[in-house]
Amino acid sequence: MMPRPWPGLAQRQAIAADFYGVVTDVARDIAQRHPDPDVRRAAIEDPIYIRPEPTARERAAIGPPLRPSDVVLGIHHGRADVALDRHFITLYETGISQGARRDAIAMATQVRQTLLHELDHHLGRNHTLASVLVAATILSPQGG
Repeated sequence: MMPRPWPGLAQRQAIAADFYGVVTDVARDIAQRHPDPDVRRAAIEDPIYIRPEPTARERAAIGPPLRPSDVVLGIHHGRADVALDRHFITLYETGISQGARRDAIAMATQVRQTLLHELDHHLGRNHTLASVLVAATILSPQGG
């Protein structure tokens, strides 16, 4: 199978706009319709940033250490001893797109799963928020 050529600037901008729209729609839906009021509140409290991929510094801050092949889908920044107004979520378009294989329904599903996972970090429901400053959603091709 031949690799797909890298899209031109106009196509990349259109893809980014589509991704931004998907994230906006999913975040709005979670904030308005999720059955758990704590999740709805967290969806409103945590700013959501969108970036192509994490920096080397962000990857290094994730514990346990990542393998080079691990793909980061999203990160929640903050922990129990950090004021809630300093918490935020970053979603990474490259990782989520890779996991969704550019299918619109799969993309929305992956954004929802990643965002809910990161909101659970905000609520202290996964990992140990008391000790983790940067918690992430990882797609690991090697499993685990």
